[in-house]
Amino acid sequence: MKKLFTILAVSSSLIYAQSGWSVYGGWNSNGMTAEGLDASYTNSKSFNVGISKQLGEKVTIGTGLHHRGGYINTNVAEKVEGHVFELWSTWSLLSMENGASLWAGPSIAFKADLDYKLGGPDKTGDVKMEDTDLSLLLGASFPLSERNTIHLVFQQSLRDVNLSYGNSDWYTVEFDQIYLNFSRSL
Repeated sequence: MKKLFTILAVSSSLIYAQSGWSVYGGWNSNGMTAEGLDASYTNSKSFNVGISKQLGEKVTIGTGLHHRGGYINTNVAEKVEGHVFELWSTWSLLSMENGASLWAGPSIAFKADLDYKLGGPDKTGDVKMEDTDLSLLLGASFPLSERNTIHLVFQQSLRDVNLSYGNSDWYTVEFDQIYLNFSRSL
């Protein structure tokens, strides 16, 4: 037991002793469109949290609890939303002298159960993401101080994501998100 504790203590101190780690969180607006469905769509709002690691001057990797969903308005309002586990990486495209930057990169959100509500609380259940959501991130970062940064991010699915309700296919959708995040270097 002492060996395990020692290994964990040394490993975690080595990880946190390295520079480049940040925690982030913020607000996001989530939208989706369903393939072949004549409907109007409204974004839902949520939050996200995660950690990131700067790898050199140009590359950042991260992971977090992010959000997918939105409203589909046919003759009734259908709301689909939930949090997903997401891995992402970015590449700096342009850096300014003041520390501001423009960047892009891929993201993958793993299959998840999303909450479903039809026209209010009357009909609820789980909608399953049958596919991982592969998407593209485009963003801008603006430093507020040496350790604090604001990020504005647009994210768009690169492929269709199949959703199922119960035991049958439901909709094929594409997700889009806009994030306003705050990060703090550790």
